[in-house]
Amino acid sequence: MAKLIYLNGPDEGTEILLNDSISLGKSREGSLKKNLKLESVTSYIISFDASISQTHCIIQKLGESEYQLNDNESTNGTFLNGQKTENAILRDTDFIRIGKTVFQFRTGE
Repeated sequence: MAKLIYLNGPDEGTEILLNDSISLGKSREGSLKKNLKLESVTSYIISFDASISQTHCIIQKLGESEYQLNDNESTNGTFLNGQKTENAILRDTDFIRIGKTVFQFRTGE
């Protein structure tokens, strides 16, 4: 099963399992600005990083083991392996940075 692993901050080492699509941000009340067709979205709140937008980005499940990272018109941008991105297909061991928070994407394969 795919997952995100916190690489820094107070939750370092914590794993977030990706069963479906997930939004990452400071609030459950944030809105999706991208026109994404999502069957279900789970919100994951990152309250300790002030540089993260309300709904900063979405990791969209496309298929059995395929995920796409989508920036949600965030103020400070979404970075994949050090490069700013609007959207990109995720690969095993990719690094995602939103604000000051860094995750590693793992497919579990």
